[in-house]
Amino acid sequence: DEDAMDHDAMDEDAMDHDAMDEDAMDHDHGELVDVSGLDSPPTVSVTAVADGNGGAVLEIEVSNFTLVPVSPPVAHQPGQGHAHVYVDGASVAMVHETTVAIDDLTDGHHNIRVTLATNDHREYAIKEKAIAASTSVMVTGGQSAVMADHEITLEIMGGEIMGGIQRLEMSTGEVVAITVTSDIDELLHIHAYDLTLELMAGMPATLLVEANIPGVFEGELHHAGFQVLSLEVS
Repeated sequence: DEDAMDHDAMDEDAMDHDAMDEDAMDHDHGELVDVSGLDSPPTVSVTAVADGNGGAVLEIEVSNFTLVPVSPPVAHQPGQGHAHVYVDGASVAMVHETTVAIDDLTDGHHNIRVTLATNDHREYAIKEKAIAASTSVMVTGGQSAVMADHEITLEIMGGEIMGGIQRLEMSTGEVVAITVTSDIDELLHIHAYDLTLELMAGMPATLLVEANIPGVFEGELHHAGFQVLSLEVS
């Protein structure tokens, strides 16, 4: 019964980023479980504080939701699961802790996004929009920021891409900075790379993509469902 949400105490233990399961990064986070029909659906919030050593500490809060360990795997149970953590659109961790340390970040601003996921790694959603929270953090004491070899600038207005679909040919190992401004809240998704950039209406957002997978890849708006860019990597 999805209306029955377990409010057991959440695990407050801090988690070291080094202990995160690297294999967990390979899951596809694209499928959604819609809980719009619940009177009290799950919620999530997140704050981030830089640690001065090239990292940040996240504090995650949830309601109407029970956080359970990712491992060992268990079957889907409504109202429980774990959090997916994204940094600058890249999936970096799947956690059940509410205090999470992220390290090895470059100096500068980073976008943090946290979603709530089922035990089988599908993300909970309301009206086909993932239940998520975002924040940003200015990191210091880390490595120098990566310089982009290419830049793509996109503007989305009235459901259209100003200037049409952007196409770029890149060599393996190069980095492209994709800056997007949308007139509505959206998500930009880069296929195969499993990168997602949260777009807030009227606010430019930038995603750095390192071309480490050869092939032709589309970038599309998740909710609108149409292509906005193409990357050809060789």
